[in-house]
Amino acid sequence: MKVFSNCGFVPEATSLSGLAHTWREDAIAFLQNDAPKLLAIVVGAFVTIRVVRCGQEKHYGISRELRRPIKEEFTKQNIKTAGPGRLFVIDPNAAALS
Repeated sequence: MKVFSNCGFVPEATSLSGLAHTWREDAIAFLQNDAPKLLAIVVGAFVTIRVVRCGQEKHYGISRELRRPIKEEFTKQNIKTAGPGRLFVIDPNAAALS
């Protein structure tokens, strides 16, 4: 154990109370130095997620409003459209194959 005590990984305390004191000092150092940085990162990530979600919700509303006049014009001209989520692909070479 004497070999590792010089590298700083093993606490210098030889008793249980000394070890508890060392851990207490480490915990206080973490709360004073590293915890605020960690909290700032978490809050920043939360705010970023909220801003992105808000932008997406507005995007859906805008795209819905942009599609509304097109749908109304199709209805006036009796043009039928596919329902939501349907995609029809027409292969120009299909007639040649049959």
